[in-house]
Amino acid sequence: MVVFRHLLSRRDTVLLLLGASLMHLTSLFFSPLTSSSATESNLVINHHAHIPDSMNRVDLDPLPPPPDHAEFGTGRLDSGRLDTGQDENRYEGVPVNHALDNDESLEASQAEVVEVEEEIPIHLAPTLPHTTILHHTPGYTVFRNLYMSNGTLYILASADERGSLPEIRMMASTSLEADNSPENIAAREPTPYVMDIIDPEEAKNRWGGDVEKGVRNSVFTVTGNTVLFNDPPQFLRHYYHYVAELWFGAWCFWAGAFASPVPETIPSDDPAMSSNPNKQNWNAYPIDIQSDHPSTYQLHLYDEDDFDSDFVDVGAGTPISKGNHRQGQRKTKTRIPQLDRAIFMHSNADGWRDSPGFNAYFQRAAFPGMSVEHQEDWMDRVLATRPPESVWQTTTKVKGLHRDRAFHFPLVLFVDRSAAFRGDMAGSHTQRTAAQAWEYMRTHGRLRGERVGGWWEPVRDAILRFAGMGDLTEEYRDLESRLGGTEDKRVGFPHNLQSEPQPQLPIPKRPLVTYISRQGGSRRKLTAESHKSLVDAMVELRERMNEEEREGEGSGFDFLVMEAEKMTKDEQLRIIGKTTILLGPHGNGLTHLVFMPPTRMSTVIEIFYPGGFAHDYHWTSRALGMQHYAVWNDTYHTHPNEPRVDYPEGFQEDYIPVHGPTVAKIVEERLRVGEKRA
Repeated sequence: MVVFRHLLSRRDTVLLLLGASLMHLTSLFFSPLTSSSATESNLVINHHAHIPDSMNRVDLDPLPPPPDHAEFGTGRLDSGRLDTGQDENRYEGVPVNHALDNDESLEASQAEVVEVEEEIPIHLAPTLPHTTILHHTPGYTVFRNLYMSNGTLYILASADERGSLPEIRMMASTSLEADNSPENIAAREPTPYVMDIIDPEEAKNRWGGDVEKGVRNSVFTVTGNTVLFNDPPQFLRHYYHYVAELWFGAWCFWAGAFASPVPETIPSDDPAMSSNPNKQNWNAYPIDIQSDHPSTYQLHLYDEDDFDSDFVDVGAGTPISKGNHRQGQRKTKTRIPQLDRAIFMHSNADGWRDSPGFNAYFQRAAFPGMSVEHQEDWMDRVLATRPPESVWQTTTKVKGLHRDRAFHFPLVLFVDRSAAFRGDMAGSHTQRTAAQAWEYMRTHGRLRGERVGGWWEPVRDAILRFAGMGDLTEEYRDLESRLGGTEDKRVGFPHNLQSEPQPQLPIPKRPLVTYISRQGGSRRKLTAESHKSLVDAMVELRERMNEEEREGEGSGFDFLVMEAEKMTKDEQLRIIGKTTILLGPHGNGLTHLVFMPPTRMSTVIEIFYPGGFAHDYHWTSRALGMQHYAVWNDTYHTHPNEPRVDYPEGFQEDYIPVHGPTVAKIVEERLRVGEKRA
């Protein structure tokens, strides 16, 4: 300031002030004439990113479930079938939902969903949306509007709605590891700290605000669709349990929940119409299919009335444009909502990853866009909803701070292993949690493509594409196209379903028999003599049938011994993607069967220590429409004569015997199925 005082004279100062005054008067005089173009002078640049409220908007009127639901207290299903005691823990919606009976009402409901986006966000909602249950079977529940506060999951329901809710013990547990002792079984029963029902008044007192007076609700929406896994790491670190049980069941229930029911595929209760009267042999359950409906062969889950719009590959979450759809497939949209996140509430990042790394491979290949949260992340959410202790102790309620908080999950699939075992299928008959989800969706006509694992196809396809299957061969795509076309094909079954489980499936161009050898491992492997006997018998069969093919009298096949420990994951899965018959000792490697393509010859041959048997790969094979054989040295068992579950001494050891020619005989019979019906 001292410098400028000497640079400006008194005259200069007067002239500057006069000029500034004249400019100000001029702008005031001409401002009415330039108001329309003067907006630029009033611009305020905001450097803060704008997050629209629509990201947190929820529907105050819960979305109705897909068509066909159960009416509780009436003992009837919408389809007209009587509800039996066996269905007492199965739910398809609650009374607050409104079922949709036809395509027009479905379209109306979809229009409703679009309108819902204009609703106010939940923190400004005058009333908190009630929880609805779209589908439930023991261990699997699809919730709409589920809340979590201080670690407890809350079902917001009025007194009238409570009577329609399933028992909490059939949905949740305390997530302790299981050892099946009486004390442990009791300790896994859920407490109100795990899951509870909260009435609207209490919810308002705890989380509600006074929107008219500027106090927002203390509820925060976790946008998107979530799968909550309420299991400890005990079974997560195992390839079979993670892929062929946890995700196999979860995806089955999620896909079925949003599939349109097909009444014609609902099994009949009439013993005369059943290949398994009275369901006495539960081992055979997956093949007890009554329907000739083409949907049982449907490989892809698309809306049949939408031919022009893009569809979404739900396994990979990748849109496929109209001009790039696969031959033989309809260009339609799936109704299955994308799963945005998986939360392992009681497992850290290492708890679900198996040592070979296949679990992580599967997770990222099948669901590349899905985020994964762990116990630490869940605890972050728990602590974030817990008010500071000082707030509870203060005698003066500070406006907006005297309430606790809650996270709001708009759409949730809740999975609990212990709860699944409280159901009939998992606990009493198959010991497979996925069976609980599979059986529910099947008996409600929602298991699309049940003869070919069509409901699982998006996941299977995503894995094989990730492994590079499409880069090696067009055979799988051709098979996929031919099989996908059967959804328009009216098929008939004059023969017995029990003996003809795969009559309409395509025959592979070149069958591949893959033997997963465990000889390089330490457990559950064949004796050296048995391994040699098996390989020699299979090589002899291959040479004989290939010679018949050269002479024009039959069809040949390829045989491969796969030593997984010497191969990359991509290499293994590219082989599985072409495999027609998979054989090997009972063990983790047989989990690959869930990625085998469906064909008329598709078979799994599982070698047990004589007297031993487990449902692991048996049930899974048959749930995907494949034949399964349990081999005891020189004898074998298949449906409907499966042995009882047993784990004799030697079951897990390295001296399993097998008679090679016996296995070769099974393989030959399965390969000649195509010759008989070609």
